[in-house]
Amino acid sequence: FEQEVLAFARLKPQLLHQYPGRVVGIYQGEVVAVGDNRLDVLVQVWDQLGEVPCYIETVEPVTPRRARMPSVRIRK
Repeated sequence: FEQEVLAFARLKPQLLHQYPGRVVGIYQGEVVAVGDNRLDVLVQVWDQLGEVPCYIETVEPVTPRRARMPSVRIRK
């Protein structure tokens, strides 16, 4: 996964020119899907390649680092 994040950063100047404001899916260092929202891109990737780990991000001049953390449920 980290390799895909690095590939996005490396490709970013080209992506800003080709796909500004769009969402891209990166797999094995290449753009494998482009769409208007994350879910559409994820479905495209899975349809083409199966459920592979990929990086999906919106192509913007400044890309915030995001972290998703599972919530903890406390049962009473």
